[in-house]
Amino acid sequence: SNFEEILSIFMASLKQLNVKRIEGLLLHNPNDWHSNNIKPFVDYVLKNKLIKYFGLSVYSANDIFIDNNIKIIQAPGNIFNQEIFYSDKLNEFNLNNGEIHIRSIFIQGLLLMRPEDIPQKLDALKKPLYYIHNFAKEIKIDVASLAILCVKKLMPNAKIVVGLDSIVQVQNLLNIDNNTMIDSDIEEIIKFGKMNFNRLWDPSNWK
Repeated sequence: SNFEEILSIFMASLKQLNVKRIEGLLLHNPNDWHSNNIKPFVDYVLKNKLIKYFGLSVYSANDIFIDNNIKIIQAPGNIFNQEIFYSDKLNEFNLNNGEIHIRSIFIQGLLLMRPEDIPQKLDALKKPLYYIHNFAKEIKIDVASLAILCVKKLMPNAKIVVGLDSIVQVQNLLNIDNNTMIDSDIEEIIKFGKMNFNRLWDPSNWK
C-alpha cells in the first residue's frame, strides 16, 4: 500500500472508533517497518498528533529495531518463554525510556487450564504444568497471579497485556496486588521455567 492508502485506512478506523486520536499504534508485522511507506506515515500521524506513541508488536528479540519513533515494544514472555527478558536490545530500549508491553503471559490460556485437559499434541507440557499448579496450590496462590508476579520480577517496568473472558477473571486480576510471593518462591519458578523450555510453549508451533 502507498502512503495515501495507509493514511486513508487509518483515518477510517478513527472514524469508526469515533475518536480524533489514539494513544498508541503498533505495527503487527515488525518487518513492515522496512517498507518505504510506513516511516512517512508514522512521521505524519505523530507530527499531526493523531497518535501519541508508535510501536512494534514483535515475536522475538530479533524483531526489535531501535528508532526515535518507536516508543512501545510489545513482546511475548512468560514463565516458560523467558528469552525476551534477557534481550540486550529490549533492555537497551528500556534504558532509553521505551515502554515495554508483555503479552502471552498465560500462553493463550494454556497455563490456566487443568493439565489433564490440555490437547494430546501438547502432552510434553503436562508434567511442568502439573508442577506449576501444585506449586501454586501449595503456597496458596492462583496460577494467574503466580504467572504475573514472575513476569513482574523478570521485567519490573513492563506493562502487562492479558485477555480475559469473564468478570471473575477481571476481579481476580484487580486483586493481584493483594497476592504476594516470597522472592525465593518466585526465583524457584523462574528457574524451573527456564529449565523446562520447549518450543511448544510458543503457540505459533502448535500447528
